[in-house]
Amino acid sequence: MKKNKRKQKNTRFTNLNSQRAITLIALVVTIVVLLILAGVSISLVLGENGIINKAKEAGDKYAEATKNEQSELNKVDEWLEENTGSIYKPMITKWNIKAGDEVKIALYDPMGQENPLENTTNITIDWGDGKKETYTSSNLQYDMDGDGYIIRGYIKHTYQNPNSETLIEILGECNRFYLLGDSTSMLISIEDWGYTGSLDYNFAYCENLATIASPRSNTFKNVTSFQGTFEECARLTSIPSDLFANCAQVENFNWTFKGCTNLTSIPANLFENCAQVESFSQTFYECTSLTGNPIPLWERVEGGAENGYEGTPDGKGCYYGCTQLTNYDNIPEYWKKSVENPV
Repeated sequence: MKKNKRKQKNTRFTNLNSQRAITLIALVVTIVVLLILAGVSISLVLGENGIINKAKEAGDKYAEATKNEQSELNKVDEWLEENTGSIYKPMITKWNIKAGDEVKIALYDPMGQENPLENTTNITIDWGDGKKETYTSSNLQYDMDGDGYIIRGYIKHTYQNPNSETLIEILGECNRFYLLGDSTSMLISIEDWGYTGSLDYNFAYCENLATIASPRSNTFKNVTSFQGTFEECARLTSIPSDLFANCAQVENFNWTFKGCTNLTSIPANLFENCAQVESFSQTFYECTSLTGNPIPLWERVEGGAENGYEGTPDGKGCYYGCTQLTNYDNIPEYWKKSVENPV
């Protein structure tokens, strides 16, 4: 009787152990299968051909296609205008203006007194408050030097009941475009560069300028210098990758983005089509928030490393203070040199 009970007990232990063994094997198999599935899932999501990379790639292609489409549309638009009507397109800017504020814009600069540029100003401005005015060389206001020579020709407008965000639209021809006095603190964005035929644009010290649009293909066709164009525009965080895509004549990028302390990156192809540049001195001087890779503009210098990358184009202080850039230590010393006197 005892022998039979012992035998039954051993049989139960054997069955229990078998069941445990089967359960353990099943668990191991389940874990292996889950790991395989997890690996496959991770690969599908994070792999080289994974969902995330594919989504990013699709987003990049969409952005590029949109940009190319807009570029082609601009070209068609410009061709139609050149062949059927005016070549000029309205320049549209957005401003934060209060009652009593005065906007003052320079539109003519002789750029020297011996052979002053012809004053061909002929523009119509919609001030965004219901008032529209036309200006020519005959009704500009002028600043004169002590010898009676013209320093600049400008326009001004005082607002009584402005909108909270006012759009100013400028249509026609001028040879310069820059802001005077307190106007620099009111501009908040460049919505459309249009085409005015201007030889120079300057928005230096527009501390509230936060966004700038991509230009049209002919916007800067007459421009030879972007010296100080966006200097001290502290709220500017990004640069359109095609900002200088059609600037074949430009020779000077001195101080262009100097002191833009919130600028976070530089498009890799920003200066790709600017082959005539003679100076990048202080272009990104003290742009302290810049990250990513710097454009190796020093590689354009004739003689290169043999003369410490000093030469043409000049790059003194181009990346000074941009210490968060990748491989900042590898930038040639001359190109990150402090400039005590920027003149």
